[in-house]
This record gives sequence, C-alpha cells and structure tokens, in this order.
Amino acid sequence: MKKNILTLILSLLAIVQPLFAQNSSTADLLYKQGVSFMKTMTIVSQNKAISAFEKAKIAYDSAEKKKICDDQIATCKKIKQQLVASNNKPKPNPNPKPVEPTPTTSTPDTIPEQSIDKVRIVLNPTEISMSAKGGKYVEIFVECDDEDWKVESCPDWLSYTSSSTKLLVKAERNKDKHNERAGVIVITAGKKKAELVVKQSKPNIFGI
Repeated sequence: MKKNILTLILSLLAIVQPLFAQNSSTADLLYKQGVSFMKTMTIVSQNKAISAFEKAKIAYDSAEKKKICDDQIATCKKIKQQLVASNNKPKPNPNPKPVEPTPTTSTPDTIPEQSIDKVRIVLNPTEISMSAKGGKYVEIFVECDDEDWKVESCPDWLSYTSSSTKLLVKAERNKDKHNERAGVIVITAGKKKAELVVKQSKPNIFGI
C-alpha cells in the first residue's frame, strides 16, 4: 500500500515540475521582453515594456520577483513622464527671420495730432486705500508717453503733487464717523485718460 502511494506521489511530481519550470520560463521571457522594450526611449516602447512586466508579474510565483516587476513598471512610468515633458518643450525655429532694425528718428517737442490717440497712460497701482486720519502722501507711478500729462479732476478732500513719472496723493481727515468715502482722480494726456480710485476708511471709535 505504501509503495503504491509513493509511486503516485512520484508520478504527480513528474507532471507538476515541468509545469512550474514552464511557468518560470514564460515569466523570465516576458521580463526580458520588458527590459528590451524599456531600452527604446519612446512612449510607445515604454507602454509595451509596462505591459510585458505586468504579464511577467502575474506569471511569477516569487514575491521578490513580483516586486522587481513593480519597480521596473514604476521606472517605465517615470521615463514616460520625462518623454512627455520633453515633447512639450517649444522647439526652436530652424529658419528664424532676421529682425530688421527700426529706423531711429528724432522725437519732436510736441506730439502730432495724428498720434495723440496712440498715447499710453498706465497707473500703478490703479486703486489706493487711506486711513481716516489722512495726512500722508501715497505714491502712484505713472507711465505715459507724454510727459506733460495732467490731473484733470480731483475730489476736494484730496490734494496731490506730481512729477513726470509720479503722482503723490494725500487725503484730509475723514470726519464722518459713520461712513467711509471714495473718489476718482482723472489723469489725461491728449485724448487718453486714466483713473485712480481712492478710498478712505471711516474713523474708529477713538476718532482716528
């Protein structure tokens, strides 16, 4: 009886061992395919490598070899990210057009009528806030093609002084205990204009 059981076990091993060997061989082959695809630095090739490693992971019985497949898959994904980033970079123009020099002309003392509409006025900032106490100048930078820009209108509770590139604005004390106030200073140069919004808070409980 024991002899018959031993014979049966040996017969089963003879059948199972080749199956394990075949499974391991298939996994190794898939793994080698993945490594081969991985060496080609294209997104398509990296996708093929990931697919091969995933199949090899399923075929492997060893937890250690499964982890190696996971590591290779993670590496392929990093390579893909780098390839995508590289492809998104702007490519230099192989045939750039030469830039023609701009002819220099003397600047006239006054701006001609036909160019008045092209005057540019930029205020920085375009809005300021002041405390109820007032009394301190706030500086605003003015970029204008015409240095003779001017303040066209200004609320009576504000005062100002200016240079060719700056505007300094000061507010009187706000005596209204219940309300903040706001106004607009209008700056013009020819037909162009820019607006500065000025806000002043109401006094606090101590009147400041």
